[in-house]
Amino acid sequence: MWTPAFANIMRDNMLINVSGIDGHFMGIDTNIEHLIKEIKRLATAKGIHSDWEKFGHLSACLKEIQILKDQVGRSLETSYKNKTSKEVNTIMLVWRIVEHAAAYDILTINPDREGNLNCKPLADLHAKGHAQLASSSLSTFNRRIRAFIEGMPFEEEKDMLPVMEFNNELDEGFDD
Repeated sequence: MWTPAFANIMRDNMLINVSGIDGHFMGIDTNIEHLIKEIKRLATAKGIHSDWEKFGHLSACLKEIQILKDQVGRSLETSYKNKTSKEVNTIMLVWRIVEHAAAYDILTINPDREGNLNCKPLADLHAKGHAQLASSSLSTFNRRIRAFIEGMPFEEEKDMLPVMEFNNELDEGFDD
């Protein structure tokens, strides 16, 4: 018989409530498989098929994407749909989204729309970071090339790792 404290520890560490509905828990093994399927589905939908680097960038913001999906689901009053091997009929959900889009007239530009003053454009942080890294690396490279051409001595980079020691002797008892 588990004490209530131990049962709570087990529930917190081994059972995950993915849907947020009371009493709908999922075992941790099933949960991770569920999340892997979600990551694969999301990556495939975004056209990410072959590059682990892109997949790494996507996984860094997966939590935010999941929060956004949940928020959109709540605002459109769509609940979590169980994923099985059978094809899911989502026609009802598509029409609900069409009705919301028509009701709020979101497909037309309206500068006087409520809430527009709170919206601010954001830069693409991935592109901005890439440009900053490329420009700083390029300027450093060009500076070093100019110094080399002018005959100025360059600073030799110091390796922070210790030199590896290789042993060329065979251990006793080792036969070819």
